[in-house]
Amino acid sequence: SVAILAAHAKFQVHDLELFELIDRSVDVAKTNSHGPALIGRLLRAIGSLGTPLPSLLRLVAASMSSQKDRHRPLPGLASDLLACALLDFQQIPEDMTQRLFRSVRELYDSETHFETAVGNKPAVELTAAARAWSDKVHDDNAVWVADWASEVTSKLGSSKQHVLEPAPPAGLLREVIASLRRFPLSADFEISIGQPKGTGFCSDLTLLPVSDGTPLALEVDGPQRS
Repeated sequence: SVAILAAHAKFQVHDLELFELIDRSVDVAKTNSHGPALIGRLLRAIGSLGTPLPSLLRLVAASMSSQKDRHRPLPGLASDLLACALLDFQQIPEDMTQRLFRSVRELYDSETHFETAVGNKPAVELTAAARAWSDKVHDDNAVWVADWASEVTSKLGSSKQHVLEPAPPAGLLREVIASLRRFPLSADFEISIGQPKGTGFCSDLTLLPVSDGTPLALEVDGPQRS
């Protein structure tokens, strides 16, 4: 089931009937048979698909609860929290989300060289997830994670930050740019690719006015786009 969902997530194929069939077949009682790596992979696949599957998410929550005393690396915690945010925290137990943020802070407190070892990708993922959760619930650990991770990403500069959403396929992007250049007003704009629009996010395309005016960010829809 994990492999099937992960493959669908990779190519952004949304087969809701299949997902619901997999979800109905889950035995939540068998939590001990799933290791942390497999559970994390499952959660990230569901998050990438943006489809809250209640039985599978109960399995994830139960497994993480039984493994709560095990040491978990920061990249896994960051990716798990981002997956929860991509689901808008639907069907995610509040105590599970709070425990994940608390684990990040405890990891920081327990490791002397933690800050210098934090990678670009986890810092951006934590910033996005902590801000999304803080908009819903007052959580001191999430506020701390948001402030700390934002400081880490700001030191990187926008040009070096990890981008959470992959760029559109090159062929699709070329088609959209060619279409834009056929518009009568296209001479009034320059087309730019991948302009940073906040921590972890870039516009697919940006129309930059040749003279005065407001830049316009464009998101490209099509195959392999969530």
